[in-house]
Amino acid sequence: QSATKSILIQNAYFLPDGQVREALAQAVARGVDVQVMVPGRHIDLPMVRFASWHHYGELLAAGVRIFEYRQTMMHNKTMVVDGLYSTIGSINFDTRSMNRNAEESLAFYDRGFAQKMEAMFADDKKHCEEITYRAWKKRGLAQRLAELVFWVFEPYY
Repeated sequence: QSATKSILIQNAYFLPDGQVREALAQAVARGVDVQVMVPGRHIDLPMVRFASWHHYGELLAAGVRIFEYRQTMMHNKTMVVDGLYSTIGSINFDTRSMNRNAEESLAFYDRGFAQKMEAMFADDKKHCEEITYRAWKKRGLAQRLAELVFWVFEPYY
């Protein structure tokens, strides 16, 4: 909520709750460049990908940029804020990680380290496809139904 320039998130299971979605939307409204990288079709839990897509419209409409990593399974759990604050760990943006699992992350307040993290994000982004609001709106009925079905089980992922 204090970001002023950028928020870069890489997360294997990106199912942020309403509070986090609202915070990301508010950051964009303040002029913050918010980018999220998630796995594409190479994911160990495809139902999580469908459940994630259920919330993309709200985020994309707010101006959050979402990228799917296409090369292999992406299992990163990182964040860089304003090129200064970084986290690396096992915490996913999902209910289970936030409330039930014994997850850990390391936090770094170091510009040099953050720059290295940003460079890794930029390099990984070369292997991504951006999900646009227009593409999200055009997805087919089968995908929309899958999203709805798997979204119902979101608390269990």
